[in-house]
Amino acid sequence: MDSKSYFENGLEKINKKDFHGAIEDFTIAINIGNESSLNLADIYFKRAVAYFLVINPEQSTSDLLKAGELDPKYNNQELFWNEF
Repeated sequence: MDSKSYFENGLEKINKKDFHGAIEDFTIAINIGNESSLNLADIYFKRAVAYFLVINPEQSTSDLLKAGELDPKYNNQELFWNEF
């Protein structure tokens, strides 16, 4: 599978409240690398949400900061809180 497939699987797992599974899929998507059709900032952002939902604020914050470095739109806290 490619990183886009893992990202999409991670999104499905978040919807099913399988947050640990989502984190695993997002991590694999990040490790596979950057594809032109997929924004790494999006993956880091969604993984930050999943980490927050499993009560791992340190990793959530780290991923949120990384997403903001890659794409400034993720520096908006309101965008994060709208996920809930």
